[in-house]
Amino acid sequence: MHSGTPRRPTVVLVAVLLLAGGVAAQDDLPLPPDADADWREDPYTRGEPDALAEAGYVAIDRLPWGDDHSTPDIERALGSLQTLWIETAHFRIGSTLPEYKIPKEDKDKLRDELTALSKRLPRVKDRTRTLDRWLRAHLYAARLEALYARVQEVLGVTDADFPATTEEGATRDPFMGNGPYLGRRDKFCVLLLEKKSSLGRYAQRYGQGQGGDGSGPLRLGFHGRGSMAFATAEEFFVGHYENDVSLHCHVVFNMTQLLLDGFKDYYHAFPRWVGEGLGHVLQREIDEDYPTFSYMKEPVSQVIEETDWGRKVRARVKVDYYPAARELMRWPGAEELEFANHCMMWARVDFLVREHADGFAAFLHAFKAPLPVTGRLPTTEEVLDGQDRALEQALGWDDDAFDDAWSEWVLRTYPKR
Repeated sequence: MHSGTPRRPTVVLVAVLLLAGGVAAQDDLPLPPDADADWREDPYTRGEPDALAEAGYVAIDRLPWGDDHSTPDIERALGSLQTLWIETAHFRIGSTLPEYKIPKEDKDKLRDELTALSKRLPRVKDRTRTLDRWLRAHLYAARLEALYARVQEVLGVTDADFPATTEEGATRDPFMGNGPYLGRRDKFCVLLLEKKSSLGRYAQRYGQGQGGDGSGPLRLGFHGRGSMAFATAEEFFVGHYENDVSLHCHVVFNMTQLLLDGFKDYYHAFPRWVGEGLGHVLQREIDEDYPTFSYMKEPVSQVIEETDWGRKVRARVKVDYYPAARELMRWPGAEELEFANHCMMWARVDFLVREHADGFAAFLHAFKAPLPVTGRLPTTEEVLDGQDRALEQALGWDDDAFDDAWSEWVLRTYPKR
């Protein structure tokens, strides 16, 4: 067991989204020898069908996972670790997170979450001072489903908007993907590990060919299943993610981008400003004290305490010192990002979400519509040209109009001090 680390912001350098094919899933492999161990027994649902249904779960324990591996295969790769598994309406979740003593400064946030969770899992005590391993897994199941609902809200969609099958998807107009999970055919997978070494073992066994070496958080595409996955470890960045609120923010930032990229099936990814920006917006809705970044040039120590992003953005707009929309919307790799760029991407999306929610949703839909190319992936220029068309179609703006509307809003909305 460990307790939360001091409350302070943390940073993560996120692995790029990795997409590759695979072979059929091996869902019929025998369970590991310790399948009946006591630690596998969830004390909150006790595996009871009625309790699982009330919690909104599909299954506990053995689950399918990637193109060429299921949860028993992951357990073999991780060795003797005790891995808990939960399947919800939209996610498959694995956790080796340890027991967690709630720090005083985060007590109120976690108590609110536990109170909400107890309505679906009556055996949960909302005034507990310690999160046992199963309770942490249940919390992340609830958090991920809450995030899914929030992303659906931003997109202006519900489950009913997506096809049940690829065949049905082919007849939808407008096109909404090939399956029921934001357009993907199978559920999103999330693996939450305690140790970096565990992620390394998983990446070595199942991330090869997708560029994953386990040195950082990992995003994977399982094309055979039609799903996507995110794997991380709380041990990253000198253990800052041992604070559960910080880890929650880290998961929200990354999964927001994964859900966006899965929208209407993969095909082409959103430009960096959209994924980074919405990731920051939704992460800051959880807690502004724990920012997460895909990459940043400056040393973390220079910006880690900077949480008043609105004031900083306003100061730059006031003196007309900020990247124009045309530059920001065509940002190259993550390695070019500085702290100020992250703030600007956040502020652009913050403006759209708060001031033009319907227009932003229309932009996201228009951007993810299939591009007119056949037999190949679209080029970067074709994707960026599609972005320009989507902006004009959804909001009636060109780059200059976007700058004007946004800068005026920033000056009247964000604080001076």
